[in-house]
Amino acid sequence: MSRWENWEKPLAFLMWSVLPIVTIFSIFAYLDQGGHYNRVILIGSLGSIAFAIPLLLRFTERLIVPWALIVMIYASLINHLIGDFLMFYTIYPWFDKVSHTLSSITVAIIVFMFLIMVDHYIRSVSIPVKLMPYLVVTTVCLLGVIWEIFEWFAGYMGVEMQFYLEDTVYDLVTNFIGASFAAYVSYRYVLQRGLEHVVLSLEVDDFMERIANGWERMMGAL
Repeated sequence: MSRWENWEKPLAFLMWSVLPIVTIFSIFAYLDQGGHYNRVILIGSLGSIAFAIPLLLRFTERLIVPWALIVMIYASLINHLIGDFLMFYTIYPWFDKVSHTLSSITVAIIVFMFLIMVDHYIRSVSIPVKLMPYLVVTTVCLLGVIWEIFEWFAGYMGVEMQFYLEDTVYDLVTNFIGASFAAYVSYRYVLQRGLEHVVLSLEVDDFMERIANGWERMMGAL
């Protein structure tokens, strides 16, 4: 039995109750004052979708996402909302770097888990464990670049998310640092516990078997 099991429903209720409160309050604040609150609504909406996916997958038992990872995704979202809503990004310039580091660590762990599952379940794909940290860092850095492009594009839609070139460079650097840290820790964890143990602890057999069978059929058709 997972040590999170007794806390699943209360924890989920707490997470789901905070998000709509923040979103509704942000909308009213935007209508009343305008300004930077459009960023809160945009990030809150995108973040809520990103957070809802693993939680819904867990409760529908399609994919048992570890609670520790769900909490990290939620913490990243709330951290961004606090930075925007309370204007911490403006008051404390370093707060933005904390947010990017936390988000990059979370994404890096997700990517590492994905690589482990692909290597274990899809027979036609083999990914050496030693190669995984490099793939994780590369993927997270690429996603960071895509996010910065999104921020640049959002400026043309009236949502100011980029302010100067130096800020963008610092964001990319912190993404690299966070991804490198998470990749190294995840790699050491897999070496100590063993790949088989880590895969079993994720409880993704049914989900990944369906994915693997679908992949093999598609490859066979080609």
